[in-house]
Amino acid sequence: MRFTAKLVGAALVACAALTVHPQAAMAAAADDTVNAIQRSAPEVLQDRVATLTTGAPTAVGQSVSVTLPSSTAEGVKIRRANVPDITVGLPSAAAAAPARKVAAGVVAFDNRDGSTTVPIVKSNGSVEIVTTISSSGAPSRYAYPVDLPKGAHLELTEYGGAVVVNSARTQVIATVDPAWAKDALGRSVATHYEVHGSTLVQVVEHKKAGTAYPVVADPWWGYQWVVSNATANRISALLYGGAGVSAIAAAICTGTIVGLPCGVAFAIAAGLVTIGGAAVSFCNANGRGIYINLTWNGWLWCSSR
Repeated sequence: MRFTAKLVGAALVACAALTVHPQAAMAAAADDTVNAIQRSAPEVLQDRVATLTTGAPTAVGQSVSVTLPSSTAEGVKIRRANVPDITVGLPSAAAAAPARKVAAGVVAFDNRDGSTTVPIVKSNGSVEIVTTISSSGAPSRYAYPVDLPKGAHLELTEYGGAVVVNSARTQVIATVDPAWAKDALGRSVATHYEVHGSTLVQVVEHKKAGTAYPVVADPWWGYQWVVSNATANRISALLYGGAGVSAIAAAICTGTIVGLPCGVAFAIAAGLVTIGGAAVSFCNANGRGIYINLTWNGWLWCSSR
């Protein structure tokens, strides 16, 4: 997930009253929200699905559909083949304004507290939930309640992210990249996650002196790990040798495979076995190591460094 907030609008009175048409004000608000994201974190708006509409499921990638809410009370609903459905709630659900379109495939929710939340669906099936923070008067804590499948639980990871796993810890249902936030000058703002039951909370320490607003905070529902050339070759060798999920998971947890977390070893191992040694070797063709990518919806793939 990722978050951002932006202050919009000003009233001018000089010898005469000025009337601003509501539609014009909404257009200005929309422009400011998009501009805030574009200035601090332009990559957030890239590779998004531009055909999404609120209130109806839209197919995204293979066997995935996402429904953007018309109001924050509904949350972002995701349906996937072979993985339990999940709904991610948005901050300030009781107080936020209804959805308004701010760009193709992008809607924003004014939380009416100095922040605006913008869920963005990517073409690879991952979801970024951006919240723009407009001033020091906005909250520092943003809560995302997760409607967990039966038996699943939400927990923090050793890398500063979060993960939803089933009770046996053999299936990743959702993942969240380590928290990050940037101010209007592109500088990092201290941030971290907390887990309270089934709710993920991003704490953004934006009220410190020198912060340039708006601040953009963005939890991305997806993971990326960096793997060295030696480790990529080791993974390929194990896969070519016929290693199964249990063997790969054991190699991760014993340190034979370096750089991958033991906590979700079975889920990563299952993905590696699915893509196979040839795919890992192809990704590492330049000998510089690979990225192992895991979206929140459980898809795993590799890419070259």
